[in-house]
Amino acid sequence: MPLNDSLMYLFHIRPEAPNAIFEREDYPRLLNERLMQYGSYVAEVRESLDANSDIVYSPIEPMMLPWPWFLRARGRRRRRGPHLSATPYPRGGHGGGRRLRSRQRGASGDAPMEARLAKYSMERYARCAFVYSFARQWMEDEQSVRTAQDLAVARSELALNASVRIGASDRILNTCIF
Repeated sequence: MPLNDSLMYLFHIRPEAPNAIFEREDYPRLLNERLMQYGSYVAEVRESLDANSDIVYSPIEPMMLPWPWFLRARGRRRRRGPHLSATPYPRGGHGGGRRLRSRQRGASGDAPMEARLAKYSMERYARCAFVYSFARQWMEDEQSVRTAQDLAVARSELALNASVRIGASDRILNTCIF
C-alpha cells in the first residue's frame, strides 16, 4: 500500500516457528527470500531491499480488549471503534471509513465521559468483536495450509464458500448500527 511517492507498506504473512527470532541485519535478506515467488511490483520492491530498508518483523498477535474496555483504560489513552481490536489480516480492516463518525459520537454530549464511553461501546463493541473473529478465522484458515495437499483442499473450500463468507460479512458490516 503506497503511503507517499517514496514510501510503501508491505504486509507479508508466513508461518514461522513459534519462537523464531531473527537478527535485524538479516531482515532484508530474509524478506527478499520470502518475496522471491512474486513478480510485478512486489519483485521491484524485493530488488530494492538493502541494509537501509526499514523492515519490521514481528509475530502476529491478534487481540481483543474485553468489555467494558473503557473501565480498564482509566488514565490511559482511549481506544475506539476498530481500535478495540487488532487483526493482522488485511481484509479485517472493515470499518475504517466509520472512524470520523465514531469520533464525533464519542466526543459529543454533556454526559460524564464514562457514560458516553459505555453508550458508545454498547453501539460498537459487537461490530468490533465480529471483525476480530471473522479476520482471525480467515488468518487461521490461511495459516493452516502447510502442504500442497492442504492448499488443494483450501482452494476447493474457498471456491465453494469464499463468496458466501465475504457476502455474510458485508451484510453484517453494511448494517447501520446507530
